[in-house]
Amino acid sequence: MQNLSRYVMFGLIIILIIVIFFALGSIKPQIKQPTLIKNISINGTSSEVTDIAITPDSRYVYVSSDSSATISVISTSNNTLIKSIKIGRQDYTYPSGLAINANGSYVYVADWGSGMISVISTTNYTIIDNITIGSNPGWLSITPNGKYVYATANNIYVISTSNNTVVGVIKSKGEGSNQIAFTPNSKYAYVAACCISNSNALSVISTSNYTVVNTISVEGLPFDVSIMPNGEYAYVTSLNGIYVIATSNNTLVDTISSVNSPYDITFIPSGQYAYVTGMKEIYVISTFNNSIIYAFGDANIPESVATTQTSKYVYISNLKSNTVSVLSTPILISTGISLSYIIAIAILIALITAIYLSPRIKKKKITISN
Repeated sequence: MQNLSRYVMFGLIIILIIVIFFALGSIKPQIKQPTLIKNISINGTSSEVTDIAITPDSRYVYVSSDSSATISVISTSNNTLIKSIKIGRQDYTYPSGLAINANGSYVYVADWGSGMISVISTTNYTIIDNITIGSNPGWLSITPNGKYVYATANNIYVISTSNNTVVGVIKSKGEGSNQIAFTPNSKYAYVAACCISNSNALSVISTSNYTVVNTISVEGLPFDVSIMPNGEYAYVTSLNGIYVIATSNNTLVDTISSVNSPYDITFIPSGQYAYVTGMKEIYVISTFNNSIIYAFGDANIPESVATTQTSKYVYISNLKSNTVSVLSTPILISTGISLSYIIAIAILIALITAIYLSPRIKKKKITISN
């Protein structure tokens, strides 16, 4: 009888494992989809908005417009345009990449036409410095510790934010580099299309000595790279899809090929979701299983995307319509675990416990003293 109880208990354990397995596999979280809140017009019909950067306090959005040579400022409190800042001369100035320092006091602007990085004070919206780096600076990224700005041009230029001077140069190969992302500890920079001649690679650069420590093959001309807030994975966009790379060993762990010509990518602060701009679509990707949970058409050619630190809004620049779209972020309504699963698992656990304890209780002798 004791052996039979053991067999029954073993069978129930197997059943419990199977139930849990299928329960977890069938979980479908209920998510409130992001919605379009507003389209904000930027400087008329010929602005060609490009990059977007949001202040660390999430109060203001800065937008670069290359053909109108302006930087536009949007207040996130009511999503209205509050300021336009002229950058250089319109006939040869083309502001593109943006970066904002850690305390939000300065905005760095890459001026593709003049070969300079302009520094704007966020208190009075004036240009306080111009840093000459060379030909055609395109994109900017600031280290998480706020000490340095990396600018991509014919080479990669490292600028100290303490005195706005160039303190390092990393040689590029081919036609130059695209976007840059940093690990949360600021020790490594991941650069798309940087340091090999055919550009189909992601280069890992040590920020301590500006040397390339690893090169990861990424087919399809990689453009943007973004690292999850927890630093575990780097997501790289290319014409072939999105490549997911583990930063612990710099190996490819997944590929999201169902995204059509992904361009820019960013994460909400929790890291649960990534927003991606495509040729004529905007995608929301769950980082839990790298699946597309939402996609909607945008014929205005969405380009850059950024999220507020409060996770309230997502801002997307539209190249064709010269607008900035304001979207809400996804909201998890339910985990998808039904009450029936919980009850079934609880009953099985109770049965297993009862069968396991039953022989032990019977073996106990009750002694009554006279």
